[in-house]
Amino acid sequence: GLLAVWITYLLGRRVLASGRDGEHAPAIGALAALILGSGLLFFYYARTAVTDSLLTAFVAGCLTAYYFARQGIHPTRNMHLAWACAALAVLAKGPVGLLLPALVIGADLLWTREPGSLRRLCLPTGLLLFVVLAGPWYALVTMRSDGQFLLDFLLERNLARYATDDLPHQGPVWYYLPVLLLAGYPWSLLLPGALIRLARRWKSLPAEERNRLRFLLLWIALPTVFFSFSGSKLPSYLLPAFPAVAVLLARDLISLRNRQDRASSAALVAGLTLFALFSLGVVAGGAWFAVQQGPQDLAAAMPLLSALTLAALAALVAVALEPRRLAVPVLAVSAVVLPLVIVLSVPQSVEGRASARRIALQAMELQPHPGQLLSYRFYDNSFFFYTDGLTERYYDLRWIEQRLEEVGGSGLCFVRTRDLPEVLGRDGLEAEELGAVEDIHLLRLRTTG
Repeated sequence: GLLAVWITYLLGRRVLASGRDGEHAPAIGALAALILGSGLLFFYYARTAVTDSLLTAFVAGCLTAYYFARQGIHPTRNMHLAWACAALAVLAKGPVGLLLPALVIGADLLWTREPGSLRRLCLPTGLLLFVVLAGPWYALVTMRSDGQFLLDFLLERNLARYATDDLPHQGPVWYYLPVLLLAGYPWSLLLPGALIRLARRWKSLPAEERNRLRFLLLWIALPTVFFSFSGSKLPSYLLPAFPAVAVLLARDLISLRNRQDRASSAALVAGLTLFALFSLGVVAGGAWFAVQQGPQDLAAAMPLLSALTLAALAALVAVALEPRRLAVPVLAVSAVVLPLVIVLSVPQSVEGRASARRIALQAMELQPHPGQLLSYRFYDNSFFFYTDGLTERYYDLRWIEQRLEEVGGSGLCFVRTRDLPEVLGRDGLEAEELGAVEDIHLLRLRTTG
């Protein structure tokens, strides 16, 4: 997470280092880093055991290094750095680590059409560096798994998730529009206004500045469009676009703060008012939901609801007093305090309710040996942590039977409710249900062949 924040600072400082924004580039970089680091979705995933934050950092590193090279800043060194970051992104998350930068870089090269840019930037030695860094691990794990890795990771976890809609986490084609608006709360609430102001001034901007801003817009738009047509959708898929969102928002806020016209003041007033009203709406909805759940939930939610209320009131006070001077400080303090309140108050209230955690701990009480703890057709990220990495996932019951035979003929298996009839009706398996939490069942399986 911190690596992505640092890269965003460099991006904000360098990408706008010339032209009308040049003198404010350090402030834009610092604010962009704060916007990314304190945005709700990024802050959450930076604290989890999933690799989306790493993917975001390495994609941002790849695109930032490419942009520096395109601007003539140590082009050979930066393009090698871009290829290295792409390799690390592929190691972190798979093919998407190369695909996302390729989409943005390809579109940028097609748009600019600078003579010789493709030959100058796409270095054969860079491709070799990519293969050297990313290739060995994929080759080794494929050989050790007898090809199972290619089927599971590349086909099921990547191609199938994108191309089919029979997996969890589905959503409409417009799924990522509210993600763009809400995932970077509180900052991302200001994104529509920033885009509207940019569109209105686009033709009056110098060509060089339009070129820089177009790169940021491509960085935001192409991942959004790409994942909008994916069969499986999760908010975290869009995280690699948020460094560019942060820089664009930082530029807009610094510009509004420094201009002395009524339109800029009105825009800041509108942004603060939107933040206040949205926060109060969340407070009202959260309080209603907590009351429905019971006194314990209401008590657990009170610190966060109180912090949101205070943040909304601070925004309204800033509107009444001096929006130009107070807008950024109020948003910054709110953005820093709210995640801290969440970290300190929310985990304790939900720790005991995570279904995967509870069923995983129940399985570990039975002390399974390696190969005796399986999962059929799904894998919750909590399994890796709470089962000490013992859980193995399989998509075919024949493979489960084969694995059980290898370890003595019996073992434990996590099964979703939807797959329970198939497992219970399998001729070659004898199943005994040991427990269930919500829709996750723990079965003891024995082979009967």
